[in-house]
Amino acid sequence: MEGRKIITVTDGAPIGPRGRTLLRKVRDRGGPYTLASNGDRDSAGRVIAGGYLRRDTRDDQVVYITGKGLAYLDHLARSV
Repeated sequence: MEGRKIITVTDGAPIGPRGRTLLRKVRDRGGPYTLASNGDRDSAGRVIAGGYLRRDTRDDQVVYITGKGLAYLDHLARSV
C-alpha cells in the first residue's frame, strides 16, 4: 500500500447512514442533544472527527451540530 493515502472522515470520507441519522436527530432537537443510545455514542466519534458535531465542554455526552453539519444536511436534502 505504499504511496496510497488512507482517506479519513477529516479528509471528507462519508460518515455513513448512522452518522447521518445522528446529525438529523441533533438538528431536529434544535439545541443540545444528549447521546442516549449506544448507536449514538458509536457514531458520535466519527461525526465529531468530521467536524459536523462538537461536544459540550462540560459534558462529553452532550453534542451540538456545527455549521458544517447543517451545511452537510442541507446538501444532502438538495441532492435528492
